[in-house]
Amino acid sequence: MQRTAYIIILQALFCSLVLPSYSQGTVSDIEGNTYNTVVIGEQEWMSDNLRVTQFRNGDLISKVSDIDLLLDNTSGFFVVYQDNSDYENAYGKLYNWFAITDPRGVCPSGWRIPTDDDWQNLVDFIDSKAWGNNNFVGTKLKSARQVDSPLGGIYSTTEHPRWDSDPKRYGTNDFGFSALPAGLYSTTAQYAHLGSQAYFWSQTEGENDQVWIRTILSANRGMSRSQYPKNVALSVRCIKGDDSDIEVPQIVTHRPYSITTTSFIIDGEVTDNGNDNVTDRGFVWGSQENPSVDENEGMISSGSGLGTFTETIAALAAGNTYWVRAYAQNAQGVAYGIQKRVVTPSSVTIPSITTRQISSISTNSATSGGIVLSEGGSPILTKGVVWNNMEDVTLTNNIGLTDEGQGEDSFLSTVGSLSPSTTYYVRAYATNIEGVAYGDVLSFQTLDPAVTTYTLSLSANPSDGGTVSGGGDYEEGESVSLEATPAAGYQFVNWTLSVAQVSTDASYTYTMLASDVTLVANFEEIPATTYTLSLSANPSDGGTVSGGGDYEEGESVSLEATPATGYQFVNWTLAGAQVSTDASYTYTMPASDVTLVANFEEIPATTYTLSLSANPSDGGTVSGGG
Repeated sequence: MQRTAYIIILQALFCSLVLPSYSQGTVSDIEGNTYNTVVIGEQEWMSDNLRVTQFRNGDLISKVSDIDLLLDNTSGFFVVYQDNSDYENAYGKLYNWFAITDPRGVCPSGWRIPTDDDWQNLVDFIDSKAWGNNNFVGTKLKSARQVDSPLGGIYSTTEHPRWDSDPKRYGTNDFGFSALPAGLYSTTAQYAHLGSQAYFWSQTEGENDQVWIRTILSANRGMSRSQYPKNVALSVRCIKGDDSDIEVPQIVTHRPYSITTTSFIIDGEVTDNGNDNVTDRGFVWGSQENPSVDENEGMISSGSGLGTFTETIAALAAGNTYWVRAYAQNAQGVAYGIQKRVVTPSSVTIPSITTRQISSISTNSATSGGIVLSEGGSPILTKGVVWNNMEDVTLTNNIGLTDEGQGEDSFLSTVGSLSPSTTYYVRAYATNIEGVAYGDVLSFQTLDPAVTTYTLSLSANPSDGGTVSGGGDYEEGESVSLEATPAAGYQFVNWTLSVAQVSTDASYTYTMLASDVTLVANFEEIPATTYTLSLSANPSDGGTVSGGGDYEEGESVSLEATPATGYQFVNWTLAGAQVSTDASYTYTMPASDVTLVANFEEIPATTYTLSLSANPSDGGTVSGGG
C-alpha cells in the first residue's frame, strides 16, 4: 500500500475523532449575525463569509440583481447567489468593492477589510516557500467539506456548503479558516462557480482601476493573487483591527528586467504607507527563497516614502537562481512584496526579438514594434523597427528606422513619412555586444485618403502581465487580428470591453465598430506545475518514510527511510529498479507523478556459542550445547 493511502486512512480516522488544534472565537455584526473567528499566526480572521445587510451605522447596503445596474454601479451593493436563501445561509453574501470600502464600514466594530499585504502575510505564514501563485495554501485553507472527500466521515457530503469533488486537491482546513466556494457575480458570467471557486476581496487597488483579490479553486492547491474590476461581487472575510491603526506599508515587487549573466534591473512600488511615514525601502535578494532584511545575500536601500523606485542588482553569479523582493518599513514594521525568481544566463548570445503586428495604418503612417524574447545574456543597447519599400530590409538597407532606446521592455514604434496606397515592409531589431537580431518581416499597405477609420486601443492588465498587438486605426466592419502574449510567469485570462468579457482566446479576431474602442487583455500569475511524489514502505510494518509530496520538475527532495525495531533498510526502488541504497536519499523530481518504495528486511537474531564440558571428563556426559 502506498504512503498516500496510509495518509488518507489515518486522516479519516483521526479527523473523525479529533479536530485540528487552533484558537477559535466569535464576533457579531450590527444585525446580530455571529461569525466564527480563528487566530493564524499573528492575525485573527473570520472563518465565515460576511452576510451583513447594513453598514456599521445602521444604513442599509443596497441589494442589486439587475445586471445593467451592476455594470454602471459605483456605489456599494450586495447580491445573494441566484437569490437563493439556502445559498445565502451556506456561503454568505457577495459584495462589490464600493460596499466594502465605504467609510461607514461593513465589518463588525474592531474589524476591517484585509489589505493585499494582510493576505500575503497569511500566505507566507502557511507556506514559507511560496512565490507568486506557487504555493500550497489553498489546500490548507479550504473547508474539509467536499463531495466524495477522501477524508470520509462528516467531511464527505453533497450538502451545501461544500467543495466540488476532487480526489487530489481536497481541503484539509489545517488552520480552521474554512474557505468556502461562494462563486461570484459579474457582468459577463452573472452567477458562476458556486462549489468550485472562492473569491475574496482586499481593499488594495491595483492597476487600471482594478483591485487585488485572492482566489482558491477546487482544482488547485494554491491561493492565487490577481486583479478584478470593482463592480463584480465577491466574498468578504474580515480581519481583526481598526482601519485607523498604523499598519506596515503596501509594497509591490515588479518583474525583473535587463537580466544579464551578472545583474538585473528591478522596480518596486510603495502603494500605501500604512498610515505612517515610510522610512526605508529597497530590495533584498539571495539564492534562498524569501530573503529578508535580516537574512539575505544582498540588500540595497532606495530612499523613503511612497512611489516607484528602481535599482540595479549586480555582482551576481552567472547561471544561478536568485530570489528577490522589495521591502518597505515604517514604525509598525517591515513589509515585503511577493518574491520574484531570477535566473542569470550562463553565457552571452545575440538577442531574440519578434516583430509586432502592424496596426494604426493610415495614409502616411503605421504602428509596429517589437517584443524582446531574450537579451541574450547582455543588456539591449539599441532596439526599434526598420522599414523599406522592398522585402530586403535591414539596418544597412532601409528607407527609415526608429531607435527606442535600451532595455528588454517591449515597445511600439511609429513607421512614418509614408505614401498613400503603397506597400511597405517592416521588421523589429535589437542589438547587444554580440550583434544585431531581427524579427520577422511584415508587410502592409497604407490607406487611400478617402477611407474613414476608427481607433482600436489595446492595453494589458496588469501592465507587466504581458504584451498586446493589433491596435490601430480601422474601417467599420474590418476584421482585426489581436494577439495577447503573456510574460514569463503569467497566463492569459480574457479580453474585456468596459470590463465585459468579449473573448477568452489570446488570438482574437475583433470586428471594428463605427467608433473608437479600447480593449483590455487580462493576465494572471500562474503557479509552477507540480507533480506528486508518493512513498511507501515494504513491508508496511518494516519502517516509516518521509519526504513525499508535490514538487516542481527538477526540484531536489530529501527523503528519509527509518527502519522499525527489528528491521534494517535495504534500498529505494522505482518500478522495481534500485535507485539508491542510502536511507537518507536526495531525489530529483521528474516531470511526472512518481512512486518510490523503501524496502526493509528483518534483522537476523545474533547468536552465541554455548560450550559444555564434563569435569572430570570421565565423570559423565553433557548435552544441550550449541
